[in-house]
Amino acid sequence: MNCINNCQACSNLVASTNVAVSGSVLQVTIPTMTINDNQKICLLIAQDIPTGAGVLPINIINGSNTLTLINKCGKPVYADQIRKRRIYVLRANTATPSATVKTNNLCPTAFVPPQLTGAAA
Repeated sequence: MNCINNCQACSNLVASTNVAVSGSVLQVTIPTMTINDNQKICLLIAQDIPTGAGVLPINIINGSNTLTLINKCGKPVYADQIRKRRIYVLRANTATPSATVKTNNLCPTAFVPPQLTGAAA
């Protein structure tokens, strides 16, 4: 697909239909569509982010399929990194169902990754 630089007229623009906390993830629901490997998706977050979402990882729900949202480094994108009414350019990976955020408009996260400590031998 060719893309026009203005995402408002882009054929890849997909607006979320629901944003909700479900268990231990933030689910961003999009209209059911066929997603191909390496497909560009311009995701518009159209709803408010729930206040209790905090640092939950994000999943994109496409019908019965779930894509994990990850950043360029391969780490999860957390709920406190996205905002309503912003467009995030994604690349789909269908081999390991995920979508990588290709834009640099993610906010800093408050998530503190755990430390791995080995036991003394």
